[in-house]
Amino acid sequence: VNAVAFSPDGKTIATASYDKTTRLWDAETGKELATLNHEYRVNAVAFSSDGKTIATASKDNTARLHLVRTEDLITEACRRLSRNLTAEEWQRYMNSGLDKYERTCEELPVHPSLIKEAKNKATSGEIKEAISIFKRAQELDEEIDLDPDTETIEKDPKVVGNKFAAPGKVEEGKKLAKQGKIEEAISLYDEAQKLDSELEIAADDWGELCKFGSLNNQAKDVMFACEKAVKLSPNNGDILHSRGVARALTGDYQGASTKVRFRVRNSC
Repeated sequence: VNAVAFSPDGKTIATASYDKTTRLWDAETGKELATLNHEYRVNAVAFSSDGKTIATASKDNTARLHLVRTEDLITEACRRLSRNLTAEEWQRYMNSGLDKYERTCEELPVHPSLIKEAKNKATSGEIKEAISIFKRAQELDEEIDLDPDTETIEKDPKVVGNKFAAPGKVEEGKKLAKQGKIEEAISLYDEAQKLDSELEIAADDWGELCKFGSLNNQAKDVMFACEKAVKLSPNNGDILHSRGVARALTGDYQGASTKVRFRVRNSC
């Protein structure tokens, strides 16, 4: 240690050391409070008269001013950044979950990445985690829009979380249908619609369930999907063909042949 200084109130000690650091210590407990770095050994250290700033002088040919109080450091950081921590920064530097996210800069809005991360979690099926993050964002800002990509302002965490989760359930259902797990696929389609009553499942998505259900000898179970697909896209030859196959497998040969002939004419 090359130099020592006491703060004006006597509560903090600053040490300047050969190890390229100036360290702050609690004078009563001896606990280290902070470490300030130089590129070479630190030869001198002094507090300002109000105790808010420390001056250090180093063999690296620099003299530096450092804010002492945590609140002053936060204020300066907010002034320079003009934003709060991103979701990724919060997890990295605070080592805490996003459901405990805080605005380090009280006067600045919640970072948009918090809402984006909640959306990503909902889309990947982590609905409870997503809703928790949406709720946290709302606790920090009562007026926050939980779905800024829409014209209407969304403020219900559960509704928004379920809305983002629903399309993921359909995608998961399609994958299961291709694997021949038809009953599980149907269950996921149903779950998606329960999560979001306004969800519009595309004709091709219904068509996938129709096609693979028929290929796995469960045409009767997926006939509803075939009909929904045709209703949404009545002139789609592939969808009409899939429904035709499903009808044939369930004994409706007349309805099946009509749709197959339609597809053949369209391909000519």
